[in-house]
Amino acid sequence: MKENEPLLDEPLLEVSKLTLDYNLGKRKMRALDRVSFQIEKGEIIGVAGESGCGKSTLGLAIIKLLPKIASIRRGEILFEGQDLLKLSEDQMNKKIRGQKISMIFQNPQDALNPVFTIEKQMVDILKTQRLYKIRG
Repeated sequence: MKENEPLLDEPLLEVSKLTLDYNLGKRKMRALDRVSFQIEKGEIIGVAGESGCGKSTLGLAIIKLLPKIASIRRGEILFEGQDLLKLSEDQMNKKIRGQKISMIFQNPQDALNPVFTIEKQMVDILKTQRLYKIRG
């Protein structure tokens, strides 16, 4: 087995009891409270919820792009068995972000184009990352 190669029965991504606060001066605001889920290889999930419920915070926590006022209190984020919370910024940039995990940000001006279907845009992203092959 190669280094960092996931075990066959291991989830691709596992978030376990992730708890995160935003430090607002003397106050703390709990943004994520014991969030846990698994994504298996080949599985696609969507995160839905009301405005302000923590969807973006969860995505930013997974790719370690949280603002300085955010602090992870407890939990684990395992990708291919590797704890992302223990990786340096340099390791995240070289090995994970954009290579293996990406995020579509919510800003409608910067995210999806309403002129094209979501399917076409997702396929374009997957082709760019070489994760999609056209069947001939």
